[in-house]
Amino acid sequence: MDNKQNDEAVQDEMTKELFPENVIVLVDENDTAQPFELIGDFDFEDAAYAVVAPYAPDEEADETTVMVFRIADEDGEDVLYEIDDDEEWNRVVDYWNQSM
Repeated sequence: MDNKQNDEAVQDEMTKELFPENVIVLVDENDTAQPFELIGDFDFEDAAYAVVAPYAPDEEADETTVMVFRIADEDGEDVLYEIDDDEEWNRVVDYWNQSM
């Protein structure tokens, strides 16, 4: 196991210990790790998507900003990608809103 895989395994274990099961940790382009609550996931137009919100266990959930990511499988691991295409984004958000 190389250092990167070892670091990821340690991070996965720490995440499991620190956060509830429905919380995932995403790393941004600046290598900053942030916890997000997995609100839901769904399949739409031959793709899978995840809906997440910033994890804030002590705050009331009045109005929460949610984000939608496309899920891709890379070497057996789910990886979340931003939706860059405006048309795809609009279709996915419309679908999610209608299913709520």
